[in-house]
Amino acid sequence: MSVICVLMTTTPLQAAEKLVIASIEGTVHTLISGKVVAEAYRRIGIEAVVRHYPGKRSVFISNRGDSDGELYRVAGMNKDYPNLLMVPVPIDNFDGMVFTKQTEFTVNGWESLKPYKVGVRRGIRFSDEGTGSVEGIYLETVSSNKQLFLMLEEGRVDIIVIARLNGLQMQQNFKIPGIRPLEPPIESYPLYHYLHKKNSHLMPEITAALQEMEKEGLIKKIRDQIIAEMFGVSK
Repeated sequence: MSVICVLMTTTPLQAAEKLVIASIEGTVHTLISGKVVAEAYRRIGIEAVVRHYPGKRSVFISNRGDSDGELYRVAGMNKDYPNLLMVPVPIDNFDGMVFTKQTEFTVNGWESLKPYKVGVRRGIRFSDEGTGSVEGIYLETVSSNKQLFLMLEEGRVDIIVIARLNGLQMQQNFKIPGIRPLEPPIESYPLYHYLHKKNSHLMPEITAALQEMEKEGLIKKIRDQIIAEMFGVSK
């Protein structure tokens, strides 16, 4: 298991405390959120170490208290994972997109997906909840974004649902011809950091640090810089 320590600067920490944060493996949003959250903790004298897991396993580990928190998720995770406390400052955002190879239609909410075979990544709340709201929808679930794209390429599904940046990353990494997003986004979401309740004493400090970064424009700057470096565009 790889452990990645994401720090914004080489400034020495003012305290020996270290937090281990669980995260979904292999996404652009993990990279963005990791840098934002690490800088916020650095400001309060804490080192943040990010460990990567499959989507569903990550949040189970965080809720169980085997990590100190979850790096990023959409709002409302505490409904199913009551040991997690949402830090109320957005650290990133994403567009939920339909990607297609041959199927063409107008994306107009989750119900517009019903006539098609839809691929989703297991353990991703926005696509789990969105597709779950459509009665009778045909679903195929896989464990990684790479598997999603390969399933679409092989024609096992008509469309897949994935965050825009993660889809662009897959296109860039695997050069699968003909796969593209259908506009507009099916839905857009802010992303939030979550603490395990055992670390509730940190909530005021980490909230204040993120609010300060938001006011400075640093959260947006980090996001824009990573996207520009990876794709040469701003999304």
